[in-house]
This record gives sequence, structure tokens and C-alpha cells, in this order.
Amino acid sequence: VPRASAQAAPGGGGDNTALISEILELRQKKADMLGYKNFAEVSCASKMATPAKAMELMEDLRKSAYDEAVREAKELKEFAKEKGFEGEMMPWDEGYYAELYRQEKLDFDEEALRPYLALPNVLDGMFALAKRLFDIDVVQVDDKAPPTWNKDGRFFEV
Repeated sequence: VPRASAQAAPGGGGDNTALISEILELRQKKADMLGYKNFAEVSCASKMATPAKAMELMEDLRKSAYDEAVREAKELKEFAKEKGFEGEMMPWDEGYYAELYRQEKLDFDEEALRPYLALPNVLDGMFALAKRLFDIDVVQVDDKAPPTWNKDGRFFEV
């Protein structure tokens, strides 16, 4: 299922390959019009950064995290083997065994957080923070809401 899901868009009814190509072309055209080499430079221009600095940061993060990530991956494979797993571990296996590992070894259950992270609580907290930091009010507006792709979509006014 995960492999099929990852390959669902190319060639199917939801294939957005042409749209992505068009977006990339338009981004390059925008960069050219504004005098930049590429869209990364356009994006970084308003963020007090450069593509080179962003790549440097990414490389620094990779260097500092790589050894630990390799160690954790090895530890997870050993844990899965203890649980009877055989063969090459695939991404869907990693998710399952990582959750099992968190529960058994770290005494961490993601589901236990669910009551604290219910959407109404998160929205209330986020909007209260926006009020405190920026003195803005965010309110849900149902009578002005545009159509949404999902019935659970909400419209807020700032």
C-alpha cells in the first residue's frame, strides 16, 4: 500500500507532473525577470539569507545529525530483529517498529498526547499567542467562508 500510494499520481487521474513542470518554469522565468540566477535566490532575497548560506546550514545539520541517525537506525533494526522481524526493513516497517520502540523502550505513547493536542485546543492556544505577540485577533467567520475541498475546512479572519 505505501509503495502504491507513493506512485499514485504519476500517470493516473491525479497526475500533476505537467503542472509541477509549469510551476518550475514560471519560477525560473520570475527569477530571470528579477535578475536572479534561480528561484532559490528569489526566495532567499526576502529572508536575509542566500542559497549558499542555506546549503551551508543544511550541511552543518547533516554533519551533526548523521552519526546519531545511523546509530538510531541500527538500534531500530536490532529491536525489530528481537521482535521477530526478518529481511530488509522498508519504510513502512520502520514506522511500525519505531512506534513499538517508543512505547516499549521510551515509555512514550503518542496517543496519550491526543487529548492535549485536540484541534480546538491547539487553535485556541495559537490564536492566544498571536494576540499576545502581535496584538491581533483571529476569529472564525462562517458567513464569509469560501468553498473548501473538505467539509471540515474553516475560514478565519485576521
